[in-house]
Amino acid sequence: VAAALQQPALERRLLERCGDVAGDARRGGVRVGLLAALNGYESLPFWHALLRDLGFSVLVALRDGEEPSAEGLETIPSESVCRPAKIVHARLHALARRGADAVLMPRYARGSRCPVSSGYADAVRDSVPLVADGTVALAAPLLAAVSPEKIAAGEADRAALRAALDALAPAGAPVGAGELDRALVAG
Repeated sequence: VAAALQQPALERRLLERCGDVAGDARRGGVRVGLLAALNGYESLPFWHALLRDLGFSVLVALRDGEEPSAEGLETIPSESVCRPAKIVHARLHALARRGADAVLMPRYARGSRCPVSSGYADAVRDSVPLVADGTVALAAPLLAAVSPEKIAAGEADRAALRAALDALAPAGAPVGAGELDRALVAG
């Protein structure tokens, strides 16, 4: 299993830049995992900065030297799904072992995008027992845009993102609209 999912040098450099970070007193007790798979590679710096700026603790999978989870690979709903989708399962389980309370995995309106990367969060919700039983919450807002600039500009995207993040925030520490807007601009 480990040899099949070895980390390329470019991925290692990206993960070093966007490593784990402790959050602030308001929301730092919530550890949100980022999978760095499917759409997560190109958007990792954005999501990492956004969660950090909103005070959540951030865990990033897969750190160099961390073994992928065979248990995660057993939750793959189809042998024919692409390799990046299979990596999602292994990394989600790795994040759970490291203490993630939740995983952020946005869904995107398909348009001309890959159907797997656009909506794989639904397959994860249905096929991964850790998610289905609530051990790890899955924050999967449906967004029309993929680029940070368009997410920030889209009222519906901001509302969907805020609702997903509010569901993760501790009681008494909801994500305010103005706070999210400032973090989107900063991120």
